[in-house]
Amino acid sequence: MLTLDIQTALLLDDPTSDDGFVTWLEVAVIDDDFTAEHTTKVGHAHVALVHVGMIADAGRSLRDVLNADSGELSVLHEIYFEDDWIRSDLIAGGKGSDLLYVSELELDVAYTDRNVDITIVLRMCDTLGAGCALAVVPYVADDDLQRWFEAGFKVTESAQPGDVGYLHRNTSLRPPGAFPARPRP
Repeated sequence: MLTLDIQTALLLDDPTSDDGFVTWLEVAVIDDDFTAEHTTKVGHAHVALVHVGMIADAGRSLRDVLNADSGELSVLHEIYFEDDWIRSDLIAGGKGSDLLYVSELELDVAYTDRNVDITIVLRMCDTLGAGCALAVVPYVADDDLQRWFEAGFKVTESAQPGDVGYLHRNTSLRPPGAFPARPRP
């Protein structure tokens, strides 16, 4: 059985534009095979929850928060946001205010052709990203995108050779209790 072991650090003080409006998660993918003597780490992910609603409620600039956090998140501002909110054309008719961003997701070779990567992202959308309107995953030009399309992702920005592109999934339209079909790992 595969499980996710997730760790994070949370600021106890009130958030500022420099810290506290983005929660970074370190995710270890664990194979807890009941026949093995011990569990085995088979992958890891680095994931950000951007608390867009909280930023807006605090009257902060989303651009400033993303710039202060990292260049990686700063790039997302131009692609996914408009007027300090998630672009309405990406979440038309949906609810939710935050963004789940999968910065990095790596798996051991034995797990790469089994859709484990997609299953991990969808599970995080269902749980940790429950208040998120959008999930974003970077990709490179030679990635097999059809698998992601079947899981409900769309290309937001095409990857050029040697550069990163971005996929998104509107997670805001799912009614409570309705989980999407998941590829089997």
